[in-house]
Amino acid sequence: MSLDQTSKRLAPQFQRLEGSLIKTIAARATSASISLAGGIPHESTFVFRGVTWDMTNGSTITLKNRTLTGGTETEDGAADLPLNYMQGTGMPELRQELITHMRRYHTPAYDDWAVIPTTGSTDALTKCFQLFMPPPGKKPIILAEALVWAAVLAIAAPLGYEVRGLELDSDGMLPFALDTACLQLAEEGERAAFLYLTPHGQNPTGTSLSTERKEVLYALAQKHDLLIVEDDPYRLLFLPADPEEVTETAMPGLEGLPKSLLSLDVDGRVIHLESLSKWVCPGLRLGWLTGPKAFVEGAYRKWNELTIQFPCTVSQSVFCSMLKQWGHAGLDAHLKQLQAHYARQRRAMHHAAEKHLRGLATWDLPKAGMFVLFKVTALRGKGKAETEAVLEGLLAEDILMVPGYAFDPSPGKDAEPAFRATFATASPEKIEEGLARFARALARLT
Repeated sequence: MSLDQTSKRLAPQFQRLEGSLIKTIAARATSASISLAGGIPHESTFVFRGVTWDMTNGSTITLKNRTLTGGTETEDGAADLPLNYMQGTGMPELRQELITHMRRYHTPAYDDWAVIPTTGSTDALTKCFQLFMPPPGKKPIILAEALVWAAVLAIAAPLGYEVRGLELDSDGMLPFALDTACLQLAEEGERAAFLYLTPHGQNPTGTSLSTERKEVLYALAQKHDLLIVEDDPYRLLFLPADPEEVTETAMPGLEGLPKSLLSLDVDGRVIHLESLSKWVCPGLRLGWLTGPKAFVEGAYRKWNELTIQFPCTVSQSVFCSMLKQWGHAGLDAHLKQLQAHYARQRRAMHHAAEKHLRGLATWDLPKAGMFVLFKVTALRGKGKAETEAVLEGLLAEDILMVPGYAFDPSPGKDAEPAFRATFATASPEKIEEGLARFARALARLT
C-alpha cells in the first residue's frame, strides 16, 4: 500500500500537472532510438572537455565529457561529466548514492519513499509553498517556529501566505503550542498547508528538538493530519553538549547524529530537505529532497522540470564523485573535522558571551548549527523601535548582527527584543571583540 499524505493536499492547479511532454518522450528512448525530438545540442560542440577539482584532503576529482575525450573511468580514473539536458530526477548515479545515504542514516519507517536532487533548500521550499497552496476560498497558512528563518517569510509574502509562529522554549517548538494552533485553525474552518520545522540548530534561535519532542510533534501532526516540511541543513553540524569538548574524537561524526523527523515518519507526511551549503559549500547550489514516492516522482519532479529542468550537472557530478571517493569512512572523517571546527568556534562565542554579556543578555548554548540568539535584558517588554535603536548603536560600533524581528512572523513584530549572532565565520579573536562591542552598545541602555 502506498503511504502518502502529500498528494491529496496538492493545490488544485498541480493535481493534474502534465509536466514536460518532451522529457516524457525522451525517457522512453532505447539504444535503438533515433532522436529527432528534443532540441539537444550535440556534445561535440561543447567547449568544456572536463574539470579537475582539488580537495582539501589533498586528493583530486577529475570529470570528463566522454563525447569529447573518449575513454572510460576504468581506463583513466575520471568520472563522467554530463553536460547535456537530463531528466528532472537528476543523475541516476547521484540519486542512488543519496538513496543509500538516506537509508543508512535516516532509515525512513516506511518503504514507499524517494529522493530527488534540488538546487538547494530555498528553491525546494519555494516549490513546497507553491505545490501545497490551498484551494480557492481557503487561507494560505503555514505553521512555524515563533522566530523562523527569514527566507520563509520572504517566500511566503509574495505568495500570500500567513506564517503563524508558535511558541518555543530552549528545546524548540512547544507541543501544546502546535496543538492549540491546529485547534484554533479548525475553529476558523481552516487548516495549515504544512508545518515548517528546522529541528537541529534552528535559525535564528540555535535550538534543537530532542527525540522525545520530535515524537510528540509528529504524533500531533498525525492527530491533525498535518504535513511536515523538515528543513535540516544543520543536523550534520551537531555538537557535543559540553562546550569545552572540541577535539575530533569527541565529535558525533555520522553515527552519533540525532534522528530526523523523517526517520519517525510511518505514513508519508514528512518532506525532508537537505543542503550541501553548510558542510560542502554554498556555491554548488545543490541539495536533495526526500519524501513519499508519489509526490517526489510525481508533482515535484514535474514542477522541477517545468521550472529549473534539473540541478546543475557539474555540481551533481562532482558531489556524486566525492561521495563515491570518500565512502562512509571519508564522510565521517570530514564531518568530525567540520564539527570540531564549529565546536571551537562555539566555545569562543561561549567564553566571550560569559565574559562580556552576563547581566546584559540571556542566551542558550546551541547544540548544533552556527547561531546564538541573545535576548536583551534591558529591552524586555519593549518593541521593534527600541531594538532598531540598539541596531544603530551596533552599526556605529562596526558590529553586524541581525535583530530578532527580522525572523518574527507576527504582524506587529512584537517578539522579545533579541539579536542573532553567528560563530561561523569570524575568528575567535574577532568574536571576542565583536561581543565586547555588543556589550558596550547594550551598556548604554542602562
